[in-house]
Amino acid sequence: RGFLVQKMRYLLKRAVADRPPDDAELQAHLERHRDRYVQPARVTFWHVFLASDPRGMARDGEARELLDRLGAAATSPAEAVRFGDPFPLGPYRRAQAIPELARVFGPDFAGALGAVGSGAWAGPVRSPFGLHLVWVEETQAERLPPLETVRSRVLAEWTEERRAARLAEEVRALRAKYAVRVEARGEGQG
Repeated sequence: RGFLVQKMRYLLKRAVADRPPDDAELQAHLERHRDRYVQPARVTFWHVFLASDPRGMARDGEARELLDRLGAAATSPAEAVRFGDPFPLGPYRRAQAIPELARVFGPDFAGALGAVGSGAWAGPVRSPFGLHLVWVEETQAERLPPLETVRSRVLAEWTEERRAARLAEEVRALRAKYAVRVEARGEGQG
């Protein structure tokens, strides 16, 4: 019986012959479901890394002194990295998504980076690795991609949504046509 129900649902969904949506309908779907498509904010930055000392103590005082020195001398980011410790992932990160930064550097680091303005040294910003003095080169706000770049995905989801809605209508119509009676086991058996 379950197989029959599944087969009928499949046939009803397949029988739906909708006209293809126009761009306005697809754009409306994209905006209505923006959480599925939105591209996260991104940031391009340099950082001077100061590892925690061997006892696990952060080097806050040293970081603040270095920050003052970098700001006063108007040191370029490429030159400034030589004042820090080597960082395994490098001193420059280009167009990194904020969720990816949170995964690599921790949520506190990613959150702090979102508040840093472009074109000046800021920090120290703490991560699980140690302290970072950060120069934000560029930030890109969270954005909804243009329809053209996600058209096939939007069309597939729009079509599936439409088919599911039509299936629900057809099932309601079929249920309205027929009287459904549920008998308890043993009734009518003589």
